[in-house]
Amino acid sequence: MSNTLKTIIIGLAVIVLIGLGWKFYIDKNYSDIGLEESANVPAGVENQTASVSSGTSDAALDKDLLNIDAELNTLSSDSASIDQGLNDKPIPPAE
Repeated sequence: MSNTLKTIIIGLAVIVLIGLGWKFYIDKNYSDIGLEESANVPAGVENQTASVSSGTSDAALDKDLLNIDAELNTLSSDSASIDQGLNDKPIPPAE
């Protein structure tokens, strides 16, 4: 084998070893990111006003309608707050 061919083979082996080392380094340092990100996800909000009524009496239906109205009012309030935030004018930075 000539010296040039040996040099090329050694160079390729070094490049492969560096690439594998980099891959293991990245895998080791970033393997816990999925766990950390999912830990910051807020828990879902329980629907506290919804009722699961088993009856179809007028009182049960009235209660369900009141709960629906309360949820829609909350939604309207949230929507108005979002609209206000989107229409907010930015404050220019002080010079």
